[in-house]
Amino acid sequence: MFIFKIFKIRKQVKDIKEGTQNPAGFVGKQVIGVVRGYIIFLAVVTFVALGLPFIFGYMGIIATPSLFARVLFWLLLIPIVFFWILISLTLWQVKRIIKKAQSK
Repeated sequence: MFIFKIFKIRKQVKDIKEGTQNPAGFVGKQVIGVVRGYIIFLAVVTFVALGLPFIFGYMGIIATPSLFARVLFWLLLIPIVFFWILISLTLWQVKRIIKKAQSK
């Protein structure tokens, strides 16, 4: 347990040095890290939200395929695709803003 505390302290010291030398770069990396965490969570939720109707609607693994699950799958798929396009464009803009801030 003690060894993990040493590694955590070393990482904090490294982050402090980077933050004092290049604040824009440090904040940019932190923002990208937080955004990636949310994206991973949303990807898992999306996978479950689309996977279950797909399994129930198109595969006979658990029960007989149902028309309701097929319709639900397509009703969820279309807005989720647009949502992920919006997320990717937003992430692209955030990265662009961070690069501009780092170059100043």
